[in-house]
Amino acid sequence: MSFFIVFLLPFFSWGCAVLFDRGLSRLSSRVIRFSAVFIFGVFLATLAAIVAGFGDPGGPAPVALTVAMFLFIVLITATALVTPALLLDGVFSGMGRAQVMLASAVISLYFIVAFLVNPDIWAGGPEPLLSDRVPLFGWCLNAFSSQLSNGGADPVFTLLAYLGLFIEIAFVSTVIFLLVRWGKKKIQKDG
Repeated sequence: MSFFIVFLLPFFSWGCAVLFDRGLSRLSSRVIRFSAVFIFGVFLATLAAIVAGFGDPGGPAPVALTVAMFLFIVLITATALVTPALLLDGVFSGMGRAQVMLASAVISLYFIVAFLVNPDIWAGGPEPLLSDRVPLFGWCLNAFSSQLSNGGADPVFTLLAYLGLFIEIAFVSTVIFLLVRWGKKKIQKDG
């Protein structure tokens, strides 16, 4: 059942991202829109790391903590999808904009699975590494983590993991939005 829920995470994130995008579109300043969603994403990652610290590292997490972490991952992913949405302004609107965000949300499934399924959780698995949880930028975050923390249960490690998830999904969404924007403008120019 939990395997099925993991595959639904991008769709929940997409729904939240579309709602966030519609709400933020009412703000006229692009800088304020970007800043608001970016700060909210960092705030959610920080809050998720704090809440994750309430779990028992040696046993299964309580149901309330599991639901809270599910919601945090959905909201962090949604804010990461919306962060570069300014790139779609003037090129896509309405359903087209939602479809581009859906494509980005579906691609984010890889990063969500990498974040949740790690070799260190298996019996006899290796020490936790951020590069296992955050495939694009984890190698860079490992340098910070090794200097500031002592492993996977450490709050700094957890904070860097959630921030890494936010950053890598925002980065991939930026690349996707730029490619789609470029493709649409090229079609309009040639057509």
